[in-house]
Amino acid sequence: MRLGLLRFHATQSVKPQQSPEQKLFFLCARLQKKALQRAGLLYNASALKRRARMPPLLDRRERLPMSLNRFVLCLSLALPGASFAYESIESDSINPPPQGASGNIRGAIDGRSGNTERVNYTVGGRIDYRSRDTDMFALVEHSRAKAEDFETENSSWAHLHYRDEFKHGLAAEAFLDGRKDDFQRLDSRLQLGGGLRFTLNQEPDVRAVHAGVGALYEWEDQAGMDDDYWRLNAYFAYKRQLNQQVRVLFDINYQPSLSSGSDYLLKTELGVLVKLADQLDLKVGGRFHYDGDAPSGIKSGDTAYVTALSFQF
Repeated sequence: MRLGLLRFHATQSVKPQQSPEQKLFFLCARLQKKALQRAGLLYNASALKRRARMPPLLDRRERLPMSLNRFVLCLSLALPGASFAYESIESDSINPPPQGASGNIRGAIDGRSGNTERVNYTVGGRIDYRSRDTDMFALVEHSRAKAEDFETENSSWAHLHYRDEFKHGLAAEAFLDGRKDDFQRLDSRLQLGGGLRFTLNQEPDVRAVHAGVGALYEWEDQAGMDDDYWRLNAYFAYKRQLNQQVRVLFDINYQPSLSSGSDYLLKTELGVLVKLADQLDLKVGGRFHYDGDAPSGIKSGDTAYVTALSFQF
């Protein structure tokens, strides 16, 4: 018995101290576990007993949401700290923003120290101001990643938007968008545009379907070459609440050049949000960017995966 106590105290005395990055990582893991418990993926013994007493009909009705919940579980565990910018102008909420000011802050971090030195993070946010049928919002995001002494990602994005619903289901909008990415050799891409936004379907707390069409003028400085031209701008967005905890978001944006059919930009994003608390969400998903006229030496397609926390205010 005495030997066992000595061994226990010796083990306790040499317990390594956690770094701030490790503490933040374990905090995110605990929040993910809480999200999965709220979504019905993790059960304690009493929860399992309650589920065993559920009627068969209720089990059948829950099968589809539970299948999606398990998909979110697998994706969030496979990507515990991926940190890439989302770069979507669509709000995470299905309903329009409330009157006055609102917004969100989101971020993701992944770090390693010791035999492997690595850190990558994404931080960003959105601010909305709505007055009657007019909505103005701004978004910013920055992503950076470093492995050992080598930088593997450094990108920034900002967007300003004005939208006025002058008729039910129909809005006019104007925007200014700027992007920079060192690893695409993109020193700057600035877009100034406008158009019309159509609300194809809107059911509060259930679903929202939007589409937009317009035009933009682009100034681009990439791989040492400056260019400017007109592009068409078309997009489609779909949002659906699957159950009290889970909602899914999808949007696609197509921007062909008016001077060359082979020169186009395509952006598509898919996200699943799990509600942790009234103001806190876990966001899991991915995005795909394609440049039909990328300079030599730069890949046309870019794919990223995201696991992030989002706080609404």
